[in-house]
Amino acid sequence: MILTHCNNFTIRTLVIENVEYGIQFAQSSHNIVLNCIIKNASSEGSPLYRPTGIDLLSSHNNEISNTEIKKFFIGIDYDLSGHNKVANSTIIDGVVGIQIMQSLSNVIYRNIIKNFSHYGIAQYLGSNTIIDGNIISNNRYGIYSDEAVESTISNNHISSNNEYGIDINRGVSNKVLKNNFIDNKIDAYLYYSKGIWFRNYWDRPRLLPKRINGTTEFFLFWYLLYENIPYIPIPRPPKIGIPRLYDIDWFPAKIPYNIQNNYDVATMITPAPFPA
Repeated sequence: MILTHCNNFTIRTLVIENVEYGIQFAQSSHNIVLNCIIKNASSEGSPLYRPTGIDLLSSHNNEISNTEIKKFFIGIDYDLSGHNKVANSTIIDGVVGIQIMQSLSNVIYRNIIKNFSHYGIAQYLGSNTIIDGNIISNNRYGIYSDEAVESTISNNHISSNNEYGIDINRGVSNKVLKNNFIDNKIDAYLYYSKGIWFRNYWDRPRLLPKRINGTTEFFLFWYLLYENIPYIPIPRPPKIGIPRLYDIDWFPAKIPYNIQNNYDVATMITPAPFPA
């Protein structure tokens, strides 16, 4: 299904399978995808083949709710798309669960995102993203964030990810609040990043503050100049790979949070409300 320059559509209770793209939005806004099942991407064997469950290009203010997306290279892909919401959905089995490219103010709320060979959620050049109340497990990286700013990651259950629970690269002013980090190989890592960490649960009860290690911030300003001023020949800053204290969760939670998704894909009950 392809919607181009389409507004105020509702796509409800469809089963879409064995396709390259389940639903594509291009320059389309204020649409709703509700109670759909999109599964089993077709296979063509090309290394450039990237089947996607739901694809949004330059599309804004759309909602995806109570939907199951299964066995696609990318579950949901946002590109230059803002103010969209996905909630109460199951996104499983593939390479990347949700990918956010150069997009702002999207909400990812109360979903199950698991079994992805690379990233559960990947964000590149995003801003003001809200990732709240999700179960993110059994991926290589639970959440990967690159050059994202002012995003909030809160109330998620991030567990059993094979490399990192959260990996934040070149991020500024992001908040990581009241999440469970359980049985990840490395719970969190930072690279040229600075943010706020508060009241997260880190595998076990902790009385002392929790260190979030990463690459030194000493060359952060130099690195940002190198990346963002292409017309001036600025040399690349040296890499310092020595882990050191970078950010601190001063008041870790002593018990894990009870994080519920509060929905049932099988019966498709009414989704919980989106956060404001």
